Amino acid sequence: MDAVKAITDLIGAIAWPAVALTAIWLFQSQIGSLTQSLNLRVAEANKIKLKIGTVALELAREIARPPAVSRKVLGQVGSTIERFDALAKMYDEVSIEDETLRVAERKRLADELARLASTLSIRRADLAERPDEGAMVTLATLAIDNPSDDDLSLLQKVALTARFNFTRYRILLGILPSIARVPYDKNVRVRAETIIRSVEATGSVSPSLQRLIDKTRTVLSAIDEAFQ
Repeated sequence: MDAVKAITDLIGAIAWPAVALTAIWLFQSQIGSLTQSLNLRVAEANKIKLKIGTVALELAREIARPPAVSRKVLGQVGSTIERFDALAKMYDEVSIEDETLRVAERKRLADELARLASTLSIRRADLAERPDEGAMVTLATLAIDNPSDDDLSLLQKVALTARFNFTRYRILLGILPSIARVPYDKNVRVRAETIIRSVEATGSVSPSLQRLIDKTRTVLSAIDEAFQ
C-alpha cells in the first residue's frame, strides 16, 4: 500500500504524462519493485504542474491505451510471421484519400501489428532494422504499451527514416514512457529532443503531428526547468 500511496500523492501534486504514465505502468506491472525508479519529488512536480497546465492531461489521454493483448484481432485469424508481414505491407500501402478514414485504418493496423509482435516475440531491435513503416509503427506502439530500456535508441534510429505522419506521431508518443522512467535524467531528455527534430525533418508535418510536437516540447521544457 505504501507504493500505491506514493503514486497517488505524486499524481495529486501534478497530472503530467511522465507521472501519469508511470502510475499506469506500475499498476500494470510490479508496483513494489518499480516504485523506487519514480524518483520525482513533490516540490519538483509542482513546478512542472505550474508550467504545463492541461498539456499533460492531453498527452496522458493520448498514451493511456489498452494493452495489445486485449485488442480485437483484425480480419484473418492466426498469429504467424507471415500474417505480421502481410499486415505491415498493408500498413505501408494504405491509400485512402479521406484523412480521418486513413488515420483510423493505420491505427487499426498498427495496434494489430503490435499485438502480433508481442505474441510472436518479435525483437524490437529487428523491427528497427526493417525499412518498412509497418515495422517502425509496431516498434513505436510496443514502446507505448510495454516500455523497455532500449526503446529510445531504437526510436531514434527509426525516426530518421519514418515518413508517414501516423508513424511519426506514434514515435513521439513512444518516447514519453522513457521520459517517465527517469524524468531527472537530462541525457534522456536530450535524446528525446533529437527524436523530435528527426520527426520534424523527415517530411511534411500535419497539424495534429505539429500539436503533439509542441506539447511534447512543452513538457520537456518544464521538466528541464524543474530539475535545474
